[in-house]
Amino acid sequence: MDALLLACFAGFCLGVLSVGTRLALRRAPFVLAGSFVMNLGAFIVVSLIALATGVSSADFDLDALWPFIVIGAVVPGTTQMLYVQAVRDAGASRTQVVMAAAPLVAAVLAVALLNESWSPLLIAGTLLIVSGGMALAWDKKRPADFRTVGILVALIVAIVSGGRDTATRWVLSETDASAFVEAAAALLAATVIAAIWAAVRHRGPPDLGALRAAALPFGSVAILMGASYAAFFKAFDIGQVTRVAPLVGTYALWSVALSALFLGRSEGVGRRLVASALLVVAGAALVSLARGEDGRITVDEAVASLAASSPERTLNVGGPAAGVYVYATRGSEKVDTFLSPSHTYPERTVLSVLRSPCGYFERWTPLEGRTTERELCVSPREVRLDHYKEVHTFLGSEDVRDYVCSNDAVLFPTEVSLDTRWSFTCDAGHTAETWSGGVVAIDTRDPLLTGDVVHVRFDTVLTGRTTGTSVKEFWLRESDGLLVRESVVNESATDTAIGDVHYEETYLLELTSTTPER
Repeated sequence: MDALLLACFAGFCLGVLSVGTRLALRRAPFVLAGSFVMNLGAFIVVSLIALATGVSSADFDLDALWPFIVIGAVVPGTTQMLYVQAVRDAGASRTQVVMAAAPLVAAVLAVALLNESWSPLLIAGTLLIVSGGMALAWDKKRPADFRTVGILVALIVAIVSGGRDTATRWVLSETDASAFVEAAAALLAATVIAAIWAAVRHRGPPDLGALRAAALPFGSVAILMGASYAAFFKAFDIGQVTRVAPLVGTYALWSVALSALFLGRSEGVGRRLVASALLVVAGAALVSLARGEDGRITVDEAVASLAASSPERTLNVGGPAAGVYVYATRGSEKVDTFLSPSHTYPERTVLSVLRSPCGYFERWTPLEGRTTERELCVSPREVRLDHYKEVHTFLGSEDVRDYVCSNDAVLFPTEVSLDTRWSFTCDAGHTAETWSGGVVAIDTRDPLLTGDVVHVRFDTVLTGRTTGTSVKEFWLRESDGLLVRESVVNESATDTAIGDVHYEETYLLELTSTTPER
């Protein structure tokens, strides 16, 4: 299924959910009982979807599911009762407008805790969301039963939900279990927490009368909650968060529109509320797009890209086995232009190895818009750097440098000599880079490998339109040139129409497995 269609469906269901919850409270004004019924019903719905789509025993690995159990215990386990209370006190539409700020909270947490970068889009989104909140605060056309505490409760739920989104984004990228099973695990934990809350608050046996009264109205709403959770998890599982989140965030618009249609004057929907919803949704979209500047490339995406990259090119005279290799990564890049945007590289990145007529290609893509490609030619005497391309993207502007290297551009000789140094030049037209270096050491201590690792180091100098220096170090398996480790430190300045633009990049790659993904 298409991730964007699933995201749209999840947003619609969440918008209808708030209106349905408001109507359910009119028939059964029991917050605790309603929360329990909603969580239980949603769990049943998602479980049926998981069974219908097919599951295996591998999908029930507790090591993979326990993070979702913890997440579900908090959201919606603890927050579901607060959400129902917010809808009761502030109304469906106002609750969802405040809830639409959750993507902003997630982005701020990602910047603070996951070292993701910030950008002008993030700032613009923040201003729009704050403006939407101010428009909502000044709205004087309110329901007769409106209570300000409902807005405060909704804000708490939005903050916690933003944390849930950040945690879910991280955990989903680390597991291979069915997204529907993961969603069911979260909802099961939520159901247990809701039951505990009800028992503690009621101080005795369950209020069976309240449960019976809440079963039908909140059970109907639970179908929407289950459908939204299933679509939400699946969309995040198969699509990029930066494309999915803005569409899910449209629930605020759906809620306002449906509140005006089905709840009428009792909801107090006015022009200021509609404007507030539009501002918050627009801000959430910009925040999500800002997060998209650091779009990570997954192993599955790299494998799919590798499969589509001319598999018929099988003439290979040497080099490592073709496939996708995973590297533990530390590093970042930044420029000193407007607002000094920066990109922090994820903790795991991938390097694709493809065959070429003279040897092999290497393509490292830590983020969307950031790529290093190298073609290496292999002979009995040496591994030679034929050409390489660097791509950097900041604030939507792409800088591409395609360097062609001289015939003596040896990356490392197969007959290793520690006292040998050499130099060569690679030219990109307006900029040239001169490499000078040699073999530093031969290391046999790497636990991943059975053979020797050759450590080479180059000091480079950039001249032309871009000037600067860098230190590039490579640890290569002697038998086939497999990149085991790479360390790069770049500092440069480029002459532009607005003056010199300074660029800095530092990263370290360390191979996690010698067996490639295919």
